[in-house]
Amino acid sequence: HPAIRRLTMYHSTEAWKLEPKEQYIYPIDTRSSGSIDFPRGISDIVFIGPTTFLSLERVIVITPAGPEFRVEIYECDLGSATDVSLHESLPILPTLIDPTKMVSKKLILRLASLRSKIGQIENFEGIALGPTLSDGQRTVLLVSDDNFMRNLRTQFLMLSIKE
Repeated sequence: HPAIRRLTMYHSTEAWKLEPKEQYIYPIDTRSSGSIDFPRGISDIVFIGPTTFLSLERVIVITPAGPEFRVEIYECDLGSATDVSLHESLPILPTLIDPTKMVSKKLILRLASLRSKIGQIENFEGIALGPTLSDGQRTVLLVSDDNFMRNLRTQFLMLSIKE
């Protein structure tokens, strides 16, 4: 079952002033990934179109081999989602919500699939658009945080987006 989060969109009315305008239901997968899971969440998002964005989701999983970061990138679209900002509360069970009213999302990358190239999957928390390559492909930059811990690395990854 997915969990749900409110994704709040802010609009700027003047320099340095942001006001919440819309809220959308964002589904988060709650599947178990190990023996102990911490809450899965959205670390960061970056818009790639007027209603389309990439979300960086992650969870820390405690496995018999030790803690692991599970990091995934989703392509999301607000296009058909319903603004729920006027609803004070949402149903506790996501199954009671019409999925066509939620933000649509499609998994585009599990960072675990890159483990043979980049090694240990780190604590990735940031995503941003990078430079356009000479062949016209767009890039995305990811950054991890070492949390001042010796066993973690601060790492930057640049990935190309195949459209």
